[in-house]
Amino acid sequence: MKIFHFDGPSWAFLTPEQMYGEQGKLRLAHKHYQDANIYFLSVMNVCRFNPKKTRVTLNGDLQCEVEIGDPESRTFRYLQCSFPLVDMLHSLPGFMSRFPDRDTFLRYLLLERYLPQKKVKRQLYLATIRAYAKTWLSERFALKILLGIYSREVEVDHDTRYEIKIFDPFWDAVTDDKKAVDSRKNHPDFHALNNAMWDTTKTEEVNYSLLPGAEGRANCRLTIDQIVNHFGLDVGNQRIAYIGKTEQEPFERLFPHTTLNELNSELARNEYESLIIHLFGFRMRSLDLTSNKELKTLTKSEAITITEAELINYFKPLKNVDYVKNHGKPKWEHIKLLLNKKYKSIRGLLEIDRQYARFYTAQVGDQKLNKHEIDVDLNAYRPVSKKGTAKS
Repeated sequence: MKIFHFDGPSWAFLTPEQMYGEQGKLRLAHKHYQDANIYFLSVMNVCRFNPKKTRVTLNGDLQCEVEIGDPESRTFRYLQCSFPLVDMLHSLPGFMSRFPDRDTFLRYLLLERYLPQKKVKRQLYLATIRAYAKTWLSERFALKILLGIYSREVEVDHDTRYEIKIFDPFWDAVTDDKKAVDSRKNHPDFHALNNAMWDTTKTEEVNYSLLPGAEGRANCRLTIDQIVNHFGLDVGNQRIAYIGKTEQEPFERLFPHTTLNELNSELARNEYESLIIHLFGFRMRSLDLTSNKELKTLTKSEAITITEAELINYFKPLKNVDYVKNHGKPKWEHIKLLLNKKYKSIRGLLEIDRQYARFYTAQVGDQKLNKHEIDVDLNAYRPVSKKGTAKS
């Protein structure tokens, strides 16, 4: 029994403005785009920061406010979020393995790596260290003072309402250019893991000085989707408007301009929703279930076309034209191709457990958001002989 199966997609998403200029060039260099074969254009509730509410407290917590649009009531929900800023640095694999406990890591940074840049703060820092060394101050109280000094040196800013630019003195304190060079030399396999995600021939074309946030002292950033996923914020669902195949085209040639322009025009009059582009790298295989072997009977282009068509037929997005209606499906080229090659079914699985991957349309409803299964029995489309029996 031969079946065509697609599942396990890699997934990335971006906004329309991120498709062009240096941002577009940078994303084109990432393997998530280069491995992508299918894209969705979806509409979701606007989700953004309120720049006026972003601040760092004296205990080193980053506080921010997230605005989430509600198109039905034409209002916004406002959610307050707060977390220790040191968590961003501690989450890096090298630090997490060395310092499993966050408080131990924070102590290490304050006592052994951090040194304030501004004169007055540096003098206060050194005075506190001396008082602690002479046991005039308890460790707990000394660390509280040092944390307050550090917090006053942190700078936060917004270029857009979708990310926070941060200058974190801790990041500078653990950066050592010479050690970084030595690390790349002595541990090439570790650094290759990161490089493997990028096409270096394309990253060379990027002018990093033109990227958002390139100006100023910021040394790290926090995007709205990171906050959403970290806190599990309910930002609503993704209403799929259009599905297409990428064929690894540059962004400017990827999307039908009329469709993209129509959606942008509609949303320009609606401040409560926004357009999101999702890129999927589906794993596509032909299997013989009898022998449990993978077959090589379809080209990559044919496999992508089958996946695109069946996703469209399942979701039936409003902006798609082809493959939406079931009428005439036996005459679709990919159905005839599979029947001629003796395939029995098409099975697909789209399962991504993320807030920004809760997909729905009017056709499938909103009960199965993060998991969608497709099962097409090709026997239903086999030509029927005059005697009423299916042709073999």
